[in-house]
Amino acid sequence: MSRQEEEDEKEFNRILSVSQYDEPPVFGRLQFNVKSPVASVQSSKEKLKIFQSAIRAQTAQYKYLLSGDVRLEITCFLDKEKRHESDASADLDNILKPMLDSLAGPEGILIDDSQIRSLGIKWLSSSSSDDFVDLDFEFIDSDYVPKDGLVFVNLDRALYLPVNTGLPRADQRIYWFLMLCLFRGAKALKQLTGNYNITHGAMMAQRKFHRTRLKGFTVLSRRDYGKYLRGGPLPVAPAKK
Repeated sequence: MSRQEEEDEKEFNRILSVSQYDEPPVFGRLQFNVKSPVASVQSSKEKLKIFQSAIRAQTAQYKYLLSGDVRLEITCFLDKEKRHESDASADLDNILKPMLDSLAGPEGILIDDSQIRSLGIKWLSSSSSDDFVDLDFEFIDSDYVPKDGLVFVNLDRALYLPVNTGLPRADQRIYWFLMLCLFRGAKALKQLTGNYNITHGAMMAQRKFHRTRLKGFTVLSRRDYGKYLRGGPLPVAPAKK
C-alpha cells in the first residue's frame, strides 16, 4: 500500500468514527426523532412550550449548524383513534410553524428556516400511546458551520456571512479576503448581466443571510471584525431577539 493510500484509509476511518453530533454525516443525511406530545399553533402555551423544548433539547446536542439549503421530510407518529375520531390531534399545516421555528437558531440545527428548499410532512399511525416526530434532513455535507465561535459579519448592506472565530486569525483573514473578492466580483457580474441566477453561482459556496434571519446570533460590523482580525478583542454581544 502506498503512502497516499495509507493516508486516504486513515482519513476514511476517521470520518467513519466521527459522531454525527460532532460533524454532519458524510453522505449528507441526518435523521433523528423527538419524543413529545405534538403541538400546533392552536395548542395551549404550555403544550407548545413542551413540544418546542423537546425539539431544542435534541438539536442542542449537535455541535454544528447546517448552513446551506436542505430538504426536510417530517413524519408525525400519532394516535390513529384521536386522529380520526376527535379534534385532539393537530392539523399538519398547523404543526409546521412551531416545529420549524424550533429547528433554527443558535441551539438549533439550522441557522434559519429559509434554508429549507423542499419540505414534506405526513402522519402515520403510532403503535405506541405516545406521539413522536421523525425528522429526515438531506444536504450537502460540507455546508455546515461549528456552533462554537460562530459569528456573522456584515458583508454588504443587510447581508451577513457566518465566520468561525475558532480558526487562527491568519486563516480567518485569508477566508474573509477571499469572500470579499468573490462578493465584489459577483456584484460586478450582476451589473453586467442583470441576471442574479448567474451571479449567485459565481459568488461562493457559503450562503449569506439577511440580518432579519439572525435572531439570537452574534453579529458584527465589518469594521469591528476588521479590528478583531488586526489583534483587537472580539465583540460578543448577541443580536437582539
